[in-house]
Amino acid sequence: MASHVTILGAGPAGLAIGHYAKAAGLPFVIYERAGRWGGNCVTFEWNGFRYDSGAHRIHGGDGETLAVVSSLLPGALRSISSPSFIQTGHGRYIFPLELRNILTTMPARRLAAGLKDLAWSLLTQSGCDGNFEELAVGRYGSLFAREFLLNYTEKLWGRPCRQLDTSLAGKRLAGLHPFDMLKTFLPAGGRVRHMEGAFFYPEGGIGRLTDALAASCGHANIRLGQPVTRIVHDAGKIRAVGLDGGERVEVDAVVSTLPLDRFLRMLDPPVVPDRVPEGLRFRNLVLVALFLDRGSVLPAASAYFPMTDIPFTRAYEPRNRCGSMSPPGKTSLVVEIPCNRTDPVWQRPDPEVAQRVVDAFGRLDWFRGSEVLNFSVQRMEDAYPVLTIDCRRSLAEAERALRGIANLKLAGRNGRFSYSWIHNQVAWGRTIARELGA
Repeated sequence: MASHVTILGAGPAGLAIGHYAKAAGLPFVIYERAGRWGGNCVTFEWNGFRYDSGAHRIHGGDGETLAVVSSLLPGALRSISSPSFIQTGHGRYIFPLELRNILTTMPARRLAAGLKDLAWSLLTQSGCDGNFEELAVGRYGSLFAREFLLNYTEKLWGRPCRQLDTSLAGKRLAGLHPFDMLKTFLPAGGRVRHMEGAFFYPEGGIGRLTDALAASCGHANIRLGQPVTRIVHDAGKIRAVGLDGGERVEVDAVVSTLPLDRFLRMLDPPVVPDRVPEGLRFRNLVLVALFLDRGSVLPAASAYFPMTDIPFTRAYEPRNRCGSMSPPGKTSLVVEIPCNRTDPVWQRPDPEVAQRVVDAFGRLDWFRGSEVLNFSVQRMEDAYPVLTIDCRRSLAEAERALRGIANLKLAGRNGRFSYSWIHNQVAWGRTIARELGA
């Protein structure tokens, strides 16, 4: 059993570990470089408008995790049933995909070509699973794969799909086999199980959850504005962490939720060659919120944009998750623009970024420019691990090296370099706290 736990990072993963550690009676401290907790899972506010740092939601597949979240948010966790859609240059499609909807929405000539590709896929199961492009084309045929999946995926991760690993699909493609699309013709039970459509959401925004986790941890156990800069280890154990300013803190057990590449670079002495953290890259996110003088815009929880002439990948309307996220008679739209640190959009002035988003919506005719009351731009670092085929080798080498450090555990999307959701972070926190308390 650990005598004390040092947790690196106060995002949802680090806070969840602290929550369970406190419940188990394990002393701990959380170090966070930012001046707030929550990581990339927070709620922002402007003049009565509230919006999250992404289209966050809580999925209910893990009953134990859902029960814990409900206990942290007594009476404030709402069950939401709201569909999503994919907006293409040829129409708007229900997501998860329904063949019935595709048949009635897609232009006839394009539909015929897509159905031909799909039939070939069903008959031959062509394609293999060596990369994401092969997986998608083998499942849907080339036209439907490109229309609904490949363009979007390349925008999101900034790489050609043939370079991306099939593991990034995860549960994103669960329930999206062509045979599931055919089930939508059945008189009952045609809807497939998927991460979209039905979820849970806290009244007032996703930040309510991370605030509740922080309160459960005890604010005195969270050291904000104290970045860790060095991890000192020897003889198969981490001995100390170095803080910005030169302070050295002796440690017993350590749990890191920091981006894996950054954590590897902090290790003193190094345990892997420089090329390993270089192979573990993350995608940043520019978030643009538009505050609108109108009652509503979207008929859905989220909208996805595979079109290459639209700068963002996803849009959501906060009031469709919770009515109190906007003042009465007003609404907002929030869009996500994935990018690298070197991309122009990461460096552009906020007004220019917001205007590009307004112009894109103008081409879609979703609202009038005169209805925009104001905007807000947020930049989120390390939003998505980029799961390329090439990163497999770097990740495997890092995992082998870190297994030699007995008092270290990794958690969170960034710490594990794994595409995952909020409920995963909470569940991992429970598992790790139990292991440390054993």
